[in-house]
Amino acid sequence: MELPHWYHRVSVTSDLENREVRGSDFDEDISELGEGEGDSEGSGSDVACEGDGEDECECGSEDECKCGKEDECECDPWEDDDEESEDSYTGSDAYNYYDLKRKRIARKIRLREEKKLVPENPIVYPAYEAILEAQNERGCPENEDRAEEARSEQIVYTAYEAMLEAQEKGDCPRIKPIFNQLFTLYSVDFHDYCSHEWFFRTPYVEFSALCPPDWDSDYDVLDPAETKAYGHIYLDSDSVSKFAAFWPPRRAGQLMIPLLYGPEECDPIIQFISDEYLIMTVRTDLDIVANRIRIRNPEATNIPDVFHFVGIRDGQYDKYDSDTFDSWSIGANKLQAGRNGEKPNLIE
Repeated sequence: MELPHWYHRVSVTSDLENREVRGSDFDEDISELGEGEGDSEGSGSDVACEGDGEDECECGSEDECKCGKEDECECDPWEDDDEESEDSYTGSDAYNYYDLKRKRIARKIRLREEKKLVPENPIVYPAYEAILEAQNERGCPENEDRAEEARSEQIVYTAYEAMLEAQEKGDCPRIKPIFNQLFTLYSVDFHDYCSHEWFFRTPYVEFSALCPPDWDSDYDVLDPAETKAYGHIYLDSDSVSKFAAFWPPRRAGQLMIPLLYGPEECDPIIQFISDEYLIMTVRTDLDIVANRIRIRNPEATNIPDVFHFVGIRDGQYDKYDSDTFDSWSIGANKLQAGRNGEKPNLIE
């Protein structure tokens, strides 16, 4: 049996760089990747097929979808692994080959899950002037707290508009890891309907790394490209919501990430628009908001269907600069091995 090209390329790359194989190392040879999804520089993951015929492509791609459904592929990503028995190849590096093959299939599954999050009709927020006009129509009294919420919103929505302009030019910058990071949340909506001078606390959303069950904090290092994030939203002591793990985005943009919490239609939606800023949309019938309104402002009327929050990364938690994307780690000495597609248990 002749080993495939991807195995030689990935093995040589990791040996030359004296490191463990990363999930992104497989992107160059995974043909399901769309334009711009391969995250490693120069990966070539967006190379188009140049074969003469659809049925007999001569490009050497072994991962073409066979069901013909691009949006909802029904091909089993494990199918090619089932067809090939682990006795098919018995060379001296057979264990390493099949180990990398499992990791490669896990990478395909992860990228397929990530692709499903790309919205056909992403949330497009109005210009900040329109948002401000709607807020002023409420006739809420001005105070320093409300003014601070408005200033923070203006900063983030200005960055959002800059992101849209950059995106139109094909510029989607990478963003820092969000693990062990806290974003302070600001919202004029939330202030107008939920704040109370005796009980007001600064809301935030915090993200943590979902470590494998056998992870050792003294020795193990996590590859951010292969690590899920989980966390919680804190609005006040009565409104804390933990959300399930998700794949953090690798680039700024309009990717809508549901923070799985309760009924699917009520899940908060988050968008990372830059290293420093995010926008979160929360329906007001979600209990973490509805309970707050009922307790703090039971006579409120004309409550909007959604509250918009903006998040600003808290600098005191920002330990990682832009040069540490590939080397960022939790722990000290070695890369955690064994990511074969298994689903680790959620922490807490």
